[in-house]
Amino acid sequence: MADPVDLFTGPIGAGHRYRVAARDVDAAMRGGEGLVFRAVDERAGTAVALKLLTRESVNDATRLLERSRPFGEVRHPNVMRHLDLFVGPALSAEREAAAEAGVIYSVEEWIEGASLLESGLVADAHAGLSHVASVARAVAALHRFRSVDAPNGLVHRDVKPSNVRIAADGRAV
Repeated sequence: MADPVDLFTGPIGAGHRYRVAARDVDAAMRGGEGLVFRAVDERAGTAVALKLLTRESVNDATRLLERSRPFGEVRHPNVMRHLDLFVGPALSAEREAAAEAGVIYSVEEWIEGASLLESGLVADAHAGLSHVASVARAVAALHRFRSVDAPNGLVHRDVKPSNVRIAADGRAV
């Protein structure tokens, strides 16, 4: 049996930009829109959440890029930062992946920790209420945010315990 290998993807011309370590491949989290991998942005040297979108086609890329752009501008301690959205090749063990792009990926900052659902902190009433308040502050910040691309603010549309991460410093993000 062959040893597991790291997988790579990235925008066309930078197919080695994001690396998913072999040990993290099986730990991908399944969500309603796709698979989320812990990856490393090889250019920045930082951990990121690499979401392989399975419900969208490449034809939706322009619409998704326009919709995601303002989320990258939001700065709030309880809102995960959106970093990138690109169309690229499927994850591959080849450092220079095939030139054919057929997968949409979304990239966000990686928040080390468990989801609110998994954390068990909801059993502690004080911690649970604190996390709910943090989520409410994050949603309010999104609604207040204004930009050329989002003149009326932003709506998350999928707030739920499994989408809230409890960071190492105790913040609900």
